[in-house]
Amino acid sequence: MTDHSPDTAHVKALHHAPTQLTDPGRLIAAIPHLIGFHPTTALVLITLDHGDIVLTTCYDLNAEPTGTRGLVTTISNAARNLDAPAFFACIVDDDPDQTNTRGRRLLHRQLTRTFDTQNQDIDVFGVSSFTTGARWFDYSLPDYLNGTLPDPATSPVADPGRVVHTDYEVLAATLQPDDADTISRRSHLIDSILNTATDPWPADRGEIRRMLAHVRRHIAQAGHRTEPLTDPEIAELAIALSDPEVRDFAMSSALSEKAADAERLWTELTRAAPAPERAEPATLLAFSAYLRGNATVAALAARQAEAAQPGHRLAGLLRMGIAGGLPPAKVRDVVERAMRSAAPMVEG
Repeated sequence: MTDHSPDTAHVKALHHAPTQLTDPGRLIAAIPHLIGFHPTTALVLITLDHGDIVLTTCYDLNAEPTGTRGLVTTISNAARNLDAPAFFACIVDDDPDQTNTRGRRLLHRQLTRTFDTQNQDIDVFGVSSFTTGARWFDYSLPDYLNGTLPDPATSPVADPGRVVHTDYEVLAATLQPDDADTISRRSHLIDSILNTATDPWPADRGEIRRMLAHVRRHIAQAGHRTEPLTDPEIAELAIALSDPEVRDFAMSSALSEKAADAERLWTELTRAAPAPERAEPATLLAFSAYLRGNATVAALAARQAEAAQPGHRLAGLLRMGIAGGLPPAKVRDVVERAMRSAAPMVEG
């Protein structure tokens, strides 16, 4: 538990947090679960809207070439586009009380002043690490010391089905393609299947329905399957998702009760499928992650999609939207249109 809450005169955005996370320590402890890893030397921005966490974005403070002013401009522009009433910023530093304290105070001042001009509330807190008992502090108070972090493992947003990685590099590695020989073998298998197909490509309606059923079956199995996909399964799924109608149906799974299972399948296929087919599951993963509020995984997946198929329009548009603060509600509109488009094929 936290030692004590900050003076309520200094917090505004926290009033928009979910009921179980209005304590700053609890909201900070939720961050690794919201982004999938333990950030260090970073600024994490949580978008809040009337009791909901809309989006969580992580900015690497070591990788920002434009300095404090440039970072504040990037963050404030994204916040303006997100058009939410409140934001909670957490500055994560290896030792924030002894290293660059002045710089972090400057970041706090510029953020609060900029957000004031945008009529958006922001609270800026800091934490040394995401370990039980780590000190968190409110930058608006002179003494910094406001409380200690509860055990992040007990956070109400913790999902036993999702791994929280030790750092960003480990998270990013989970989306890297399998070794070159394995990927090459699967690529040859896909070529063989397509070259020996008797039906024309793109597929006819009956074949599309068969591929839809195949994808649905694998989504249903993803939550309890313990063995990795076989090469023939990877090849068939990669071919199926290359059809726009099948991909649109697959995208709609992000709004279903099978969303988590589908995301596990897209993650596995992002690693397992060869280029250019890998672009489609990676794009599906990007959409799914962004809809559940994880901008970090969404951006990673979108970049994987573009690496697999340079110029991939959907992945490129989403990547630019993520960087610019595209509201997840607008992404939801795109997915809902895909769902309506796919419905006749699924029902038929």
